[in-house]
Amino acid sequence: MKVIAIFNLIKNIIITLKLTTMKIDDNKTYIIITFPEIQQYQDEPDFDENACLINDSKFLDKYGSSAYFVDKEWINNVHQRWHDEDYADSNKREIEDINFLSNL
Repeated sequence: MKVIAIFNLIKNIIITLKLTTMKIDDNKTYIIITFPEIQQYQDEPDFDENACLINDSKFLDKYGSSAYFVDKEWINNVHQRWHDEDYADSNKREIEDINFLSNL
């Protein structure tokens, strides 16, 4: 009996830790991103606040041990920022090319 009680206590602690790792907001949409694709996002600001490592056994079996639930809106914002930065970089290169050509 004591072993079962201790087991249940440990199980409840683990479940509580899982739930407090990230608060899932019912008003948000989350997507699953697996390894290796998740790596490109892990150094982004606020990654830890917007992604949660999947540790439920049924999801682990399906997606692997390095998959995350990620806030879809955050991912869209990251992609938009990447696009804007690429656009700014390409414009900067064009201006540098024009300046170079005008100095010839």
